[in-house]
Amino acid sequence: MNAPNAHAGWFRDVRRILDIIEVTPGLPLPSICKDRAVFFFVGAAHAEDAREAIRLAEIILQGALLTVFYPRRTQAGSTRHYILTAVLPSGLMVDLVALAEHIDGQDTPAGRELARAA
Repeated sequence: MNAPNAHAGWFRDVRRILDIIEVTPGLPLPSICKDRAVFFFVGAAHAEDAREAIRLAEIILQGALLTVFYPRRTQAGSTRHYILTAVLPSGLMVDLVALAEHIDGQDTPAGRELARAA
């Protein structure tokens, strides 16, 4: 059997996240599991909207959770994702997920170079 407060930190961090999204218009409800809370921004129709949404979510959550997000990229089949990840005190990870093509922007020289490399 688990110790009485074995998961207290996890519950505290999840409650903090839920409290933040409850009072912050525009933040989506995250998918929460045992090791992470994931905010998906992959449904944005326009790259500019996706960039703005993930940037604002990062600013809001970084300030409210007193943490720092670090970027990474993943590949799922033919879809590349741009993910910002932060780790909370309990070990719970918070991911902000967007399509890499929306973040990289293929209309810039760097974006075109990244697209060619992929």
